[in-house]
Amino acid sequence: MKKALIITAVLAGIGGTLWYLYNQVRLLKEYCMEFAGYKIIGASAKAVGMEIYLNILNKSNLDVTVTGYDIDVFLDNRFVAKIQDIAHQLIRSEAKSRLVLPVNFAPKDLFKGIKVFQFIKNIAFQPENIVIKLSGTLSVKGGNLVTLKNLPVDYTATLRELQQGGEPCYY
Repeated sequence: MKKALIITAVLAGIGGTLWYLYNQVRLLKEYCMEFAGYKIIGASAKAVGMEIYLNILNKSNLDVTVTGYDIDVFLDNRFVAKIQDIAHQLIRSEAKSRLVLPVNFAPKDLFKGIKVFQFIKNIAFQPENIVIKLSGTLSVKGGNLVTLKNLPVDYTATLRELQQGGEPCYY
């Protein structure tokens, strides 16, 4: 009888832990991303280096570390750059954390197949017509128990929205 109670208690503990982790992973997958700014690191006729800052709202109770990302950057449905890195960045539990994405691209790729004058005019006078999209995946690890690879990233905003701070995340 004692043995059955011990086994039941152990199984209940394991089941409770698994249920908790399942719910935390579900909440982790419901993260929210908002644009927080950018910084030009360097620019020349051959290359532009910049950092894009995103705030990530982690709704789970787990602190997680971004262990890698593979994100494509599109400007008006044209591929501009690929962001890939394995730099570790901490995302705090139940809070907003800053994710820094280094972006490097060639200016010639930005203007490939478009009318440069129209593009510059849209940037200056009609930023609501310039659509920026980030599409790809994040890999995250929470402690020794939770590892998520290929967590989807899908963020789209117009240049005007980004100039105004983007769409905010709420808990």
